[in-house]
Amino acid sequence: MKAPTYYDDLNARQTIKLRELIKTLPPFAKDFFRAIDSTTQVRTRIAYAYDIRVFFHFLMEENPVYRNYSIQDFEVSDLDNIESVDLEEYMEYLKVYESDERHKHMQNTEQGVFRKMSALRSFYGYYYKRQMIGKNPTLLVDMPKIREKEIIRLEPDEVASLLEKYDTTLYESENLDILEYCYENYAHNVHVKEFIERMTVASKENNDMHESIDNYDSDDLIEISLDE
Repeated sequence: MKAPTYYDDLNARQTIKLRELIKTLPPFAKDFFRAIDSTTQVRTRIAYAYDIRVFFHFLMEENPVYRNYSIQDFEVSDLDNIESVDLEEYMEYLKVYESDERHKHMQNTEQGVFRKMSALRSFYGYYYKRQMIGKNPTLLVDMPKIREKEIIRLEPDEVASLLEKYDTTLYESENLDILEYCYENYAHNVHVKEFIERMTVASKENNDMHESIDNYDSDDLIEISLDE
């Protein structure tokens, strides 16, 4: 039986984490997460669960209608009671609010507010598409404008330093996959491209060597003295 890889183990732990998070949401929310299971990665669904939970805590804290609710009291019909003005208040709330888990003040930049609103828009979109609610107020509010950040290029030694933090013998192929993903999404970074090319050659040579060894029978192996 093939031993689970690092990513298999990570995916299993994240799946368990997601199931626990879904239990902290309104009961009807599980339908949404089941529907997006095949089109999203588990870490994306975890982020959605956190972000959607913030929305319901906002309603319980700031909306008089839901002041005496617990999160388990919400039904899908409650989504129809939310107006666009409520969502504008929610976006203002997201700039600074108190975390329900850590009991400390949390702050969001435009990117953080955008992400949480995107999660809520997907959430609403699922129930609206299936005609479980009659309106989708998330489409009536303007999303935050994201400022473009200056591109930061990695130097070769910085990339090498990053890889040294991992076990490159056990997870070398996974590390290479990560670098390739970075290059595909940030093709301007020529330093990453050069490093990938060197790593690819080294990885291929290493794989070829192991493959040739695996093809030998034990009787074919020759013991070589280090003194020769």
